[in-house]
Amino acid sequence: MKKLGSSVVLGLSVMGFNSNAVAQEPTRMFSLEQGVTAEQGSISIDLYDSVKNNQQVRAGIWEGEVVISRSGIGYKRVIMPNLAVYGQVGIDTAEGADSSFIAGGSYSLMLDSNFSVTANFELGTAGIDNDLEFGIGAGAYFTLANAGELNEVTLGGELLLSSADNTEAAIQLGARWMPRENITIDLLIFNNDVSKATDGALQTPAGIRANLSF
Repeated sequence: MKKLGSSVVLGLSVMGFNSNAVAQEPTRMFSLEQGVTAEQGSISIDLYDSVKNNQQVRAGIWEGEVVISRSGIGYKRVIMPNLAVYGQVGIDTAEGADSSFIAGGSYSLMLDSNFSVTANFELGTAGIDNDLEFGIGAGAYFTLANAGELNEVTLGGELLLSSADNTEAAIQLGARWMPRENITIDLLIFNNDVSKATDGALQTPAGIRANLSF
């Protein structure tokens, strides 16, 4: 979850999901929310995030998932297989701005054992001019079947679209590496989302996030 005024996501990504609609790894990819929630009683913490210092804490409680970040507090819940809805109230709005909020949904579908697609839709306001903004997202991720000693590696890309002023379509390409079941590292090699202060060049890293879950 993120501030809608920054950018919202239309993405293409590929990853694997369990049919029980809970996940051990973080339930967002690079920017897209996935249609699953954290396992009840679990906690995941972003130890480092190079993208606007947007670390998150996610906890599986209240039959869903609570998400806390510097920008807001949110709640996410699966309402039917593969479909989750979520909302966020801003706690770090711009000076002189009204409160901000986001409401959205995420649908994720496993096409085979290694490939899945995801779609997002969000409505909200950044609180600056009270204009209602919307974003859409679609994703596709591919998990490498034989990663060997690397354990689990997922390749993905995301295309981001938002109606917010001064935003353009953004593309994010990268990989998720899980060297252990409770350690997740997201590495972007391309990111032209101007809201994240990158120049859009192919580089490593264009963004990096490290997460620990327990």
